[in-house]
Amino acid sequence: MSKAITIPKAFLGFLIASLLFWLLMNLSKEYVTDISLDVSYQNIEQDKLILNEPPKEISLSVKASGFKLMGTSFVHKPIIIDLKNLARKTDSTYYLLSKNLMPEIQNQLKSGLTLNKVKADTIFFSINKLYSKKVAIEPNININYKKGFDLASAITLVPDSIVISGAQTLLNTIEKVKTKEIELSNVSNNVNTKIEILIPNKIKAKYKKASLEFKVDKFTEGKMEIPVSITNLPKDKSVSVYPKTVTIIYKVGLKNFNKIDSNFFEVYCDYNESLKNKLPYLVPKLKSKANIASSVRIVPNKIDFLIHK
Repeated sequence: MSKAITIPKAFLGFLIASLLFWLLMNLSKEYVTDISLDVSYQNIEQDKLILNEPPKEISLSVKASGFKLMGTSFVHKPIIIDLKNLARKTDSTYYLLSKNLMPEIQNQLKSGLTLNKVKADTIFFSINKLYSKKVAIEPNININYKKGFDLASAITLVPDSIVISGAQTLLNTIEKVKTKEIELSNVSNNVNTKIEILIPNKIKAKYKKASLEFKVDKFTEGKMEIPVSITNLPKDKSVSVYPKTVTIIYKVGLKNFNKIDSNFFEVYCDYNESLKNKLPYLVPKLKSKANIASSVRIVPNKIDFLIHK
């Protein structure tokens, strides 16, 4: 029967201490190695726009102790590169020489890290002049109202248009911008909410959101008898119509129900239209003066007439 091997605790302690000593010795040494750090760009001229996607990381050759290098790539702040000193190659191509960036980058490295070299010798930028135009904002909303409720005002966006800026060739393809699609369900109260404006890629805009506003009310049905008038009737003719009045059926918010009277509606029949289309009847049409009423119907939708010679 085999026996279990017992390792003395003193030996284990010595082994751990040796490993720690070895690790400390190696971490205290200086190394030259490559690291990659995030990079951001600042101070592009206001009338300029970067069209390409410049590098999001910059690869550097640095010298530092193992202690300083440990975790540098994971916890270091992004390197900020100032674009005020861009050099021009062509009308739309600009560049920065890495050797000219070294003092700027060294000042942003953690203490104890010495910059030897920026791996890429040149950073290129595709830049165009910035143009601007004003475009309308189109709301992209789906509204479902609670039973008995409906829209009681116009849907408005504030602002209803924005100034966008970008390359002229890109601006020429944009006639309007839309809002982010939103769904409003079981709506029974007035709405006033912020909604995101979808700005196309490589386009700048001052406003990123707009206020969506509209009023909602509980609606009821109303009815009203309105007399019928005849238009375009020849002077040498007279007609009798039946019925002489029609019923106007409409929906209106409860808050506005008592505001509507017969003066809000006018019903007429165009004699020439019936004559032109060889109709044996007149077609009643509505000239509404009440924008607070909706879903307006005329009953009946045909009017009999008799010509008197």
